[in-house]
Amino acid sequence: MSELRLLQQQAVSEIDEDFISGERNIKPELFERHSSPVEGTDVDYGAIQDRIDGIFVDPEYPEYEASMDAELAPTIHAEIDIDRRTARDERIWYYLAAVKFDDFVRYRWRFDFEDSRAAAFEKFLGETRANNLYSNAIGRLWWLAELTHVDPATEAAVDVGVDDEYELTRKAFEFNFLANRILDNAFHMSKPLVVAVVDQFADESQDLVNDMPDRLSTLLSMMPAEGWVDDNSVEVVEKLKRQMKRERSD
Repeated sequence: MSELRLLQQQAVSEIDEDFISGERNIKPELFERHSSPVEGTDVDYGAIQDRIDGIFVDPEYPEYEASMDAELAPTIHAEIDIDRRTARDERIWYYLAAVKFDDFVRYRWRFDFEDSRAAAFEKFLGETRANNLYSNAIGRLWWLAELTHVDPATEAAVDVGVDDEYELTRKAFEFNFLANRILDNAFHMSKPLVVAVVDQFADESQDLVNDMPDRLSTLLSMMPAEGWVDDNSVEVVEKLKRQMKRERSD
């Protein structure tokens, strides 16, 4: 087991197009010299790399295949045991994406610098816009797993009918558009809402999912206190979906 580390600016500035594309290596010593430990953290890098290596040789997951997110996210979350406050420090995800698992990032994402240079960089370094959790390639896996894992022994698991802790995590990543709509909108701050959204919308159309965040935001603005919404999230989201589908059928 090892500590997580924060990648400092001196190392971040070394990450350029040649590094992202795999044409230039950065000496591990530089990354280690310009990173600092996150005290009190333990992470099994070997267990994560073993799962990544399994993805590399599995014909079900060729390069750039989005479904590998559903395969890796539970391991990322299980092996990186941190709270959400710690996870908000994006330097953790810089280190994990650029230093420890850059091989996975390049395998998962196709980089086209002419089409979108910013999109290529954000898979390693994320994007600092408020409420955006989906940009860093490793961070997005941890965050959605954190927001969708449900202990089978809890009442929440009964409410959404799951008996596997990461069942909803896999469902969300199997519908990547849904995963991104969750992580790119403010309602992700409420885990009960995210759980209910995945439960209710994982099998719906992209058109319905695309409209869902704005409609949910409007609905929440008319609801009682936030605690009430969290306690009744399944009811709230189920009601919203029925209303949206009814409007489309009229």
